[in-house]
Amino acid sequence: MSVTYDDFRTLKVEKPEPRIGLLTFNRPEKRNSISPEFSREMNLVLDRIAADDEIRTVVLTGAGTAFCAGMDLKVFYEYRDRMSEFEEPGLGAMDWFTRLRELPKPTIAAVNGHTYGGGFLVVANCDMAVAAEDAKFGLSEINWGGPPGGGATRAALDTVSIKAANYLLYTGNPIDGREAERIGFVNKAVPADRLLEEAMVIARAVAPHHPTALKWLKRQIHGPLTIPDFYRGV
Repeated sequence: MSVTYDDFRTLKVEKPEPRIGLLTFNRPEKRNSISPEFSREMNLVLDRIAADDEIRTVVLTGAGTAFCAGMDLKVFYEYRDRMSEFEEPGLGAMDWFTRLRELPKPTIAAVNGHTYGGGFLVVANCDMAVAAEDAKFGLSEINWGGPPGGGATRAALDTVSIKAANYLLYTGNPIDGREAERIGFVNKAVPADRLLEEAMVIARAVAPHHPTALKWLKRQIHGPLTIPDFYRGV
């Protein structure tokens, strides 16, 4: 089955090498922040990638100076009492975060700049991550009078040590790529001009493996398979 990606406005999907997909968040003028349109398209694009036999692993990155700056606050505050009008059932932000986590193909975040709130959650839901040394990670919601939403608090607690998570959550202070590597939130921090190549190195190591083995392994990582599940090939 031929899978196309030409009809998306906020996302770009390329296949730079065999069996590797490159998904770029493409709202650089808004630092790739999450709008209702972005959420709708992320749900659709992840479903297509899941069905695309030409892709076995996916690198995610951001256009411009940001990876993903979190929710588009202008849209959120303008329409916060009417968000249901802009998010179709099954096509909202909480839906694609789940789709990303459960995508049956390993994902690698190539974090190239500002990564806050929902962007932090994207990295947490990827299987692996490489960051530019000068990338900025943060959960700044405490500075606005509340805790992070959308599962970001839990994501921090699940992906780094309790003390590192508490620092991010209680202070609202950002950390750079080097510190993200030190606390284990990303696999490696590299100079910005080497970021995509380092992510591709990981992707090239994953791509040759059998797609069913990758799917089974991902299911085991996120929750043990039962024996009947294994033999059904889910």
